[in-house]
Amino acid sequence: GFSAASEVSVRRVRIGGLFYCSHGRFENAGGVALAADEVSVNGNMVMSNGFTAAGEVSLRGARLRRHLYCAHGTFRNPGANAFSADGAGIGGRAFLGEWFSAKGAVRLADARIAGDLHCVGGIFQNVDGDAIFANGIKVGGSVRMHTRFLAQGAVRLDRATIGGTLNCSGGRFENSGGLALSAEGASIGRDVILGSGFRADGAVCFSAAKINGAFESEGSDCAEIVADGVVIGKR
Repeated sequence: GFSAASEVSVRRVRIGGLFYCSHGRFENAGGVALAADEVSVNGNMVMSNGFTAAGEVSLRGARLRRHLYCAHGTFRNPGANAFSADGAGIGGRAFLGEWFSAKGAVRLADARIAGDLHCVGGIFQNVDGDAIFANGIKVGGSVRMHTRFLAQGAVRLDRATIGGTLNCSGGRFENSGGLALSAEGASIGRDVILGSGFRADGAVCFSAAKINGAFESEGSDCAEIVADGVVIGKR
């Protein structure tokens, strides 16, 4: 039942255990709803079932020892940043899926995630802008944007380093007339899967990417794949 009608700030706070915000309402439309820049959390950070933010949720430079869990969370800041975690470090997995909903940009530029970036079943809406801006991100596990994943706006993974697989099978990427999915200059440790059910309304770019596994696109539906200078299957 927690509810706030202005900015909540925990910038640079140190938390020894769990940071739990599920079922909370953070409202500061057009501003910052929850400011947790450079926060340090030894446990999980949970913004899931019933969590609602009207305004930006900012975790820039945050250090989370375990998981970031935002399944079923709602983040609304249309036309601006809904969720910002540029430069954050996450010691486990980042769950931005399972009915996660963002209206506004989700930013993960230069973030470090030790496990998976899990966006399965997530909805990312920022039409005519960036739905996900994750240039320079480093993910130790896989990036999962498959099965009920929807992005309206560009998904940017330029210069990303992904230790496992980039799996977009069954995902929908919508940015008509622009880039739907970009992984230019990315380094991917295993496969890129744009398989059955993958749909891109807009260009898909893997220029200068290094893919150590296979590039699978059979059964995909996309207008254009740009792969100039891509290297596949070499370590």
